[in-house]
Amino acid sequence: MWITDTDVAAHLRLAAVDDHVTAATDAARAWVERQRPDLDYTTTVPADVTLGGVLMAALLYHQAGAPGGMPSFQELATYDDAGPSLANIYRLIGSRKPVVA
Repeated sequence: MWITDTDVAAHLRLAAVDDHVTAATDAARAWVERQRPDLDYTTTVPADVTLGGVLMAALLYHQAGAPGGMPSFQELATYDDAGPSLANIYRLIGSRKPVVA
């Protein structure tokens, strides 16, 4: 697999993988693959897309335990709005590209 729960646990600096990490990783992987159906996920996936998938899984993981909302990945992180974090993830995975008709 191009992104694993071990990758996400390492990013989150968790000592072990648990069911929440696995569920978040599976959901993030499926979401990225739907956003970028043009990529072949059986070969090497670009580093920016992989990082975007890991960050999405981390957001999903934190959502379960953050009563004030999802955390952001800004310098002064807050727990109010995930908009900037999601915009960064969309940019990393290359989603929402303009389509030329």
